[in-house]
Amino acid sequence: MNTIDLYRKQLLKALKRRDVESFENLEDYENLRMRGGFGLPQFKTAQSPQQAAIPGNPPAKSYVAQYDFKIYYTAHSETRINDILPVPLFMPIHEISLYNGIDMPSGVILSNINLSNIYVYRYLKGNQNADLEIVGLTSSWGVLMKGILTGEEYELTKIRLTTPYGYENEFFSTYIKLFGRTSLGKTYLNDTVPFLSQKSPLQYDKTILDIDLRFTIQKDNGLIYGMPAPTVISINVPITFSLFISKLVRK
Repeated sequence: MNTIDLYRKQLLKALKRRDVESFENLEDYENLRMRGGFGLPQFKTAQSPQQAAIPGNPPAKSYVAQYDFKIYYTAHSETRINDILPVPLFMPIHEISLYNGIDMPSGVILSNINLSNIYVYRYLKGNQNADLEIVGLTSSWGVLMKGILTGEEYELTKIRLTTPYGYENEFFSTYIKLFGRTSLGKTYLNDTVPFLSQKSPLQYDKTILDIDLRFTIQKDNGLIYGMPAPTVISINVPITFSLFISKLVRK
């Protein structure tokens, strides 16, 4: 039996035990239940003793919750912007200053159209523009932002990126950066996460990329994703983020 066949066999067993991340199978959302207060799904405990783990994936009971969202362009100008565009994620306190401190491509300006349940950003470069949406799938994106602003914190230990087939090279060749504030109030940018180093040979599905990291999302910390340029990504083509949360805190 080769590695791919083994992976599929173990995945099938895990689905039957309901001991697997929900995003492994979009039709298997029965293995989630709502966690009161946070509006996030909590994984059920495995129904039977833990057996062999799926290669490259800790068991579902290693996490307390999962949050899914997607990012995609909704509009382009006739002449498209030819720059990778930084998308600010989980930064409610920085919204006040329109994310001052984020490195933007030369000549590109970030504004917003909507910061309610669905976030809509507009990128401008001369007479060129692109509109981009962030939409929460597990629960409302706006509700999540308000919770973070009022003291909720989430410890991440894995991020799963999923793309439509044929778009892997575009979405998996940009960057993710950490963004936050020091105790003196200054903003900082850390090194990017190298996507290529994250690709496991056991991960046969090339439309999925699992990134292992340890990062706490709070009101003045967040992530920046480099959205591929509008010249290479058409409207309504999304990348989906699945955040695997190992700790929830409400201060």
